[in-house]
Amino acid sequence: MTPQVGADVDTATDLSQRHILVVDDEASVRRSIAKVLRLEGYDVACVESAEQALVAIAQTPVNFDLVVSDIMMTGMSGVTFGECVRSLGAGIRVMLISGFPGSHLDDGLLRAGGFDLLEKPFTPKQLVDRVRASLCVPQP
Repeated sequence: MTPQVGADVDTATDLSQRHILVVDDEASVRRSIAKVLRLEGYDVACVESAEQALVAIAQTPVNFDLVVSDIMMTGMSGVTFGECVRSLGAGIRVMLISGFPGSHLDDGLLRAGGFDLLEKPFTPKQLVDRVRASLCVPQP
């Protein structure tokens, strides 16, 4: 069965059919996020830049359901990258992560743009809960 990009998820859904792309310029963060999500049964791919992520989205035969991206990266920012992903019209959900205090970022503005925000540091449970919630939210 081919997974549909951005399809709604319920608790009975086989998570191995959910494809997540992790984008972070820090290798240790990418590995940690991927490990947690793989332990939960998700299929996870990782790249170190927004530019590499756009190539992966375009060239990988997998339809990604969710992108988890750092906001502050070398090159293209996570917000700009998220806007690029949205412009593709593929229904890929975007969850941004940031180590900056909430006062630095306008959470309302990010949510209005269809982006979920998870602030670092976060626990594995917080990550998993937010990913599940992001996958269940209808696209704007």
